[in-house]
Amino acid sequence: MKYIILLTLFSVFGCQAYSQGDLLSQLDSGQKPVTNYAYAAFKSTRVINAESLENDAAGVLDFRISHRFGALNSGPDGLWGLDAASLRIGLEYGITRWLEVGLGINAPQNLADGFAKVKILRQSRGAINMPVTVIYFGGITSALPPQQAYTGEYNNYTNRLTYTNQIIIGRKFSEAFSFEVLPTFIHRNVAADTLPNQNDETAVGVGGRWKFAKSLALNGEYFFVTSGRVPNTYNSASIGLDIETGGHVFQLFVTNSPGTVEPEFIGQTPNRWRDGGIIFGFNISRVFTIVNKDYTGKY
Repeated sequence: MKYIILLTLFSVFGCQAYSQGDLLSQLDSGQKPVTNYAYAAFKSTRVINAESLENDAAGVLDFRISHRFGALNSGPDGLWGLDAASLRIGLEYGITRWLEVGLGINAPQNLADGFAKVKILRQSRGAINMPVTVIYFGGITSALPPQQAYTGEYNNYTNRLTYTNQIIIGRKFSEAFSFEVLPTFIHRNVAADTLPNQNDETAVGVGGRWKFAKSLALNGEYFFVTSGRVPNTYNSASIGLDIETGGHVFQLFVTNSPGTVEPEFIGQTPNRWRDGGIIFGFNISRVFTIVNKDYTGKY
C-alpha cells in the first residue's frame, strides 16, 4: 500500500513540476495568454422571433425582412392564412463588438421600433474563462397612429410608447447545440381598456439551436408569460429551420404569433397551436460590411 501512495505522490508532484516548467518556458519565450471567444452560437441575431446571443459584428449592417402569413385555422375564406400578412422591415448595425442598434417598421400594425443590444459578458476560454454570454436588450415600440383600444391621451406621443427590458443568458455547448434563457419585463405607458392600471408584464423565454448540417440548423423558442397577461392571449411558441447561403440567412418557421416585436409576440399572441392557430413565416437577413474592423479569437 505504501508503494502505491509513494507512486501517486511522485506522479502528482512530477506532473505539477512539468506543468510549472512548461509555463515558465512559455513565459521565457514571450508568449502571451490567449482568450478564445465563442462564435456563432446562433447564425442570426434572432432565434426566430426572440433575440439570440449574437450581435452583428462591428461595422456590419444587417438588412432584415420578417414576414408572417395568417393563421391556418382561418379556413378556405382566408386561404388557410395565405390571404393575410404582417411584415417588419429593419436595419441593424454593429457599432462595436459589444454594441448593436436597430430600427424597424411594422405593418399592418403601424408600429415603429428601435433597440440597443449590449453584450455584457462573452463566453470564452483560455486566459479568461467565462461559461456564458450575457446580453442586455432594451427596446422601444411606438404605435404610429392613435388606436381606440387604449385609454387616456393616446394622441400624446409618450402615451403610445412601450418599453422592453430583457436579459439574454446563454451558452454554446458545442458546434451543434446552443441554448439561452430570456427573462423579460415589458412596460406600456398606457394600458389597454381590458387591463385597467395593468401596465407591466413579465415573462421568461427559452431558445435553442441544433446545427445538423454545414448550412442547416433547427431553431426553437417559447415564452411563458408570468404576470400581466392580456386576456385571450397565449404563450408564444415557434420552431423553424435556418438555411445559410453566404451573406444571406433564411429562416423558415411555424409559430402561433403574428407579431414581430417583443410587446406583440410575448404579450399579445392571439392564437393557440392546438386550435389550429399556426402561422407560417420567414425571416431574411442580408449583411453588408460597411467598415472593415479586425476580429480575433473565436471557437
